[in-house]
Amino acid sequence: RSTQGVSSAASDVYKRQTQATIRVPAFQDPRTEGWVDTGLDVEGEYVGFSFSIQGDIVISSGVQVGPEGDEEITILNESIGLELQIGCLVAKVGESGKIEPVYFSGFLATEDQCRLYLTVNDLEYENNESEFIVNIGLL
Repeated sequence: RSTQGVSSAASDVYKRQTQATIRVPAFQDPRTEGWVDTGLDVEGEYVGFSFSIQGDIVISSGVQVGPEGDEEITILNESIGLELQIGCLVAKVGESGKIEPVYFSGFLATEDQCRLYLTVNDLEYENNESEFIVNIGLL
């Protein structure tokens, strides 16, 4: 029996990515290098993302921080557009969509049907070190 002509809808189920482990480098400047593309899209019945974050990074101030950043200092990075803690992990749903800090492991609900992007909030990136390892799943 030939499988030629089988609907691609069945194979799409296997191709659609529902989880990923993403490296978010502290030194990747979203203004010049763009945000980290997770490859995950909220679509269909999915309503958001779950996060499990590991690692610490060294930010431009020389301080080592986790995904919540440095609670003592907030900055405004023009490519993020929100005043947030320096060094914090930031999520964006869609190319120009909702932007939220992802301080700890947890979840982010969204009404938008879009791709998820991540970055680190800082003003200078060239001396930053290390990365966050983010395990993401669609909910």
